[in-house]
Amino acid sequence: MKKLFLYIEDWGNRCFSPQFNPFYYLGPISTLFFIILFISGIYLFIFYRTNHPYQIVQDLTLNQWYLGGIMRSIHRYASDGLIISLLLHTLREYVNGRYSHYRWLAWVSGVILFFISLILGISGYWLVWDQRAQLIALKTSELLNDVPLFAEPPSRSFLNNESLSGMLFFLLHFLHSALPFAMLILIGIHIMRCSRPILKTPKVITIAVIIMLLMVSVIKPATSAEPADLSRLPINIPFDWFFFFIYPVKSNLPKPLFWAIITGVTMILFIMPWIKRHRLPPAQVVLENCTGCDQCNKDCPYGAIRLQPRTDRLAYKMEAVIMPERCAACGICVGACDFNAVNLTGITDVQIKEEIINLLSGMRIQLMNRKPKILLLICEQSIRFNGTLDIIKRIINVKVISLPCIGMIQPAMIETGLNAGADGIFICGCVMGDCHYRKGNIWLQERLRDKRPPFLNKKIDRHRIREYWLSPVNTIKLAEEILLFEEELSRLLKKSANLSF
Repeated sequence: MKKLFLYIEDWGNRCFSPQFNPFYYLGPISTLFFIILFISGIYLFIFYRTNHPYQIVQDLTLNQWYLGGIMRSIHRYASDGLIISLLLHTLREYVNGRYSHYRWLAWVSGVILFFISLILGISGYWLVWDQRAQLIALKTSELLNDVPLFAEPPSRSFLNNESLSGMLFFLLHFLHSALPFAMLILIGIHIMRCSRPILKTPKVITIAVIIMLLMVSVIKPATSAEPADLSRLPINIPFDWFFFFIYPVKSNLPKPLFWAIITGVTMILFIMPWIKRHRLPPAQVVLENCTGCDQCNKDCPYGAIRLQPRTDRLAYKMEAVIMPERCAACGICVGACDFNAVNLTGITDVQIKEEIINLLSGMRIQLMNRKPKILLLICEQSIRFNGTLDIIKRIINVKVISLPCIGMIQPAMIETGLNAGADGIFICGCVMGDCHYRKGNIWLQERLRDKRPPFLNKKIDRHRIREYWLSPVNTIKLAEEILLFEEELSRLLKKSANLSF
């Protein structure tokens, strides 16, 4: 499933470029659909009355088609869009393993948001009170009959037209109006552990979504079925599978099996973040090296670092503190620190530099037809498939160091590699917009362009550094890019040799 998503995303990169690939913005697209639903819902709320719901909706749809009808259609199709984007967003986070441990709060709140969206959609259809709403009411009341919380079975409210209470529509209207505000709170909880969360879609995607909604609203406007009549059963009515899928499932399964499946799936969804027990040790602060500069806190994608007043006698005012429950062990904080004050267990800044020196000093030098020596710094998340890295490791003039995230690279590591004898540094990470740890590739790119500390030494020849951002399904292209870089380095070395001569 992960490969399938990666191939689809790779197709999206070719069609739209990584900057505007909608699969990298499924969360913000869901937020956009929610905002559209909120705005259109406010307009519909102004005209809705609970005493004659069907007539009110019909009047709004037919007599005010130029605005009320368009708003209703946008509201209807945006609700389907919300479910699709939420479902794809949830599946994508699952297949990428972005739901466990430090991401548990985002996952659990996301599952709740999905369930509330379903309830909102079902109640929205119900408020129209046509034959489709009648079918929803009957099937929902059958579901609620099995819940031992009601004094009498809810289905008795739908025995005939006279038994139908106006209070029911008032409660549904209140529920449909109040839940969006609960969703606003949940969205805040959903993103609260992400520093600098992406909530807005690029302007191009926003315009495209609005245009698509307008087009489908004009081409196929939302309409009501025949008015509800509890004296006869509704047949041959339009059906929305995005919201009503649960009703056919219940109809085709024995009641005990249906509730066992629903209960089991719901429990699994909520406990999934704790099913994967293995977790990497959190980062550690070397207090005597910490200057309290706050850069590690600024770069941490999950707000796992905070500053507090010094607990030792050093002259600096503040010190960094790791919050283990939030730490992803990505190493981005290591790349952000220029003082060797933050380290991962077993992968410290000093160890990486020593490994760079050892690898390059042990590299064999070909006397005839000498090839340039290349140090490959690569992200583990970008090379999961195809075994390409094993092939590259066999290349005599390329030495490889893999890191948990490309954002762990410090400019000083690049300088160490060049000083230790590398003719070029090849940096390979995830596609822009799809970093496994959200911001690692972006922060590194800004460091190399002197837009974010720590900065790269200005004396370093930038032509000796190559960046390459790729999807794990395209790692076969990595070897081709390294060969191209090797040719460029050969020309550069030859030119330098001629100038020296």
